[in-house]
Amino acid sequence: MQIEVFPAASGDCLLLTSSDDRRLLADAGLPDAYDEFIATSLSELRAAQKEIDVVYVSHIDRDHIGGVLRMLDDEMKWRAFDHMQLKGKKFKQPAMPRPPAIRALWHNAFLDDISKSEACNWVAHLRPVPTRWLASMPPGWVRRKW
Repeated sequence: MQIEVFPAASGDCLLLTSSDDRRLLADAGLPDAYDEFIATSLSELRAAQKEIDVVYVSHIDRDHIGGVLRMLDDEMKWRAFDHMQLKGKKFKQPAMPRPPAIRALWHNAFLDDISKSEACNWVAHLRPVPTRWLASMPPGWVRRKW
């Protein structure tokens, strides 16, 4: 497992890549942070013909979902460009890097799940991760992008 931590202003952005080359992008920070620190790295995935299997949005605060919305907007601009090219029409190529393909988009529906499962003992499921587990991770499991 590899974890890339991107600078995301006041939000978060993590790209997890599993040993079998699957990827989960957790949040994408603020839109400007996405543009400055995240978009180019993600576009390298597309150039390598790799996808993001899941984009996970933890919650809808702008510093978590803003970059995801920017990424989706960028992809729509690229798709419009592709469409116009197929039609043989002149259309300006988008200036921003093209994001990788996304197979699924998940959002946090934690409160919805709680209301449906009142009998569950949530305290037992929300224990903190033991620090000995973090200490046992192999060197290089976190790669920072700044």
